[in-house]
Amino acid sequence: EWGVHIAFFAGKVGFDAEMIAATVHAPADACCWSADEQALLAAVDELVGRHTIGEEAWSRLAAHFDEAQILEVIALAGYY
Repeated sequence: EWGVHIAFFAGKVGFDAEMIAATVHAPADACCWSADEQALLAAVDELVGRHTIGEEAWSRLAAHFDEAQILEVIALAGYY
């Protein structure tokens, strides 16, 4: 599924080769991501790995997104 998403959407959203590689091989705080993207990726990593979002990751997420957006991220991650 990842390959399909990359093939169809990476170019449309402006992902370069570094970003594509980072989706698999780099931590959430890789320098190719903006601060809001780093917060989002860290939260999703926690949801997938721990089935929860810790206080630090939640605080970082809340600094960039409102409650409705955070709930949408949780729901979307749950579908996968």
